[in-house]
Amino acid sequence: MDVDLYAYFGLRDDCTAKDIQRAYKKKAREAHPDKNQDNPLAKESFQQLAIYFEILHDPVKRKEYDQKWKAKREAIRRMESMDSSRRKLKEELEAREAAAMALRKRQFETVVKQQAADQIRRDWERHTEEMKWQAERKRKSTNEETDDVKFKCTKSDQAVVRSNPGTLKS
Repeated sequence: MDVDLYAYFGLRDDCTAKDIQRAYKKKAREAHPDKNQDNPLAKESFQQLAIYFEILHDPVKRKEYDQKWKAKREAIRRMESMDSSRRKLKEELEAREAAAMALRKRQFETVVKQQAADQIRRDWERHTEEMKWQAERKRKSTNEETDDVKFKCTKSDQAVVRSNPGTLKS
């Protein structure tokens, strides 16, 4: 967390729970979305205020926060005390690490997209094969039905056909 919660509430590190409660109520009145209807981020800001209060109000969470914030302040102090060349090297290392992390993320996203495309392609091919199979099956069943039908004409039928040539079409 990059926010100094004590400074956010206007408190000192050694404040009491009552001081925290009082500061929260004051901030809540100022930041409430009903008071800031023209601010589209008022709701998020108010929710963030409640989260910050919960951290400072709960003794266990407050202790964890104090430890982390103290370590962060110490790291900042150490960073400021480093000579410029070490600071520059550290910043370059952090930049390279961030770039490597971004590259890994892009590669992962590419792999995921490729896998999704492959799955869609396989599904499409399976669907196409199934449609071909069904069409072939339907065509065969239609051919089988028509192939089995044979007509036998008697001599009297042939005489009727010869006398009326337009009645039967082949």
